[in-house]
Amino acid sequence: MTAIFPEYIPNRITVTLTSGEVVTEEVRDAPGGPRVAMTDQQFEEKFHGLLRPLASDSRRKDILSLVWNVEQLADLSPLLAAMTLDTTEG
Repeated sequence: MTAIFPEYIPNRITVTLTSGEVVTEEVRDAPGGPRVAMTDQQFEEKFHGLLRPLASDSRRKDILSLVWNVEQLADLSPLLAAMTLDTTEG
């Protein structure tokens, strides 16, 4: 794995099951990297997971709606305003 870093960011996980069976999974790049696109669902799950401690469900939905429709905005003011978070809001 070291040999292919930093071109790739590989990861390997090995799990030993209670049956004794060993299962290993390896990836060269995680979703969201330049070669492995995230699905919309993966993006939204990560977005909500990262912002959950900082923003209410309603605020996160508002921001996400603006992000998904950014091409329709005349300017970025609404998005920037929505992304200005009060860290006590959570």
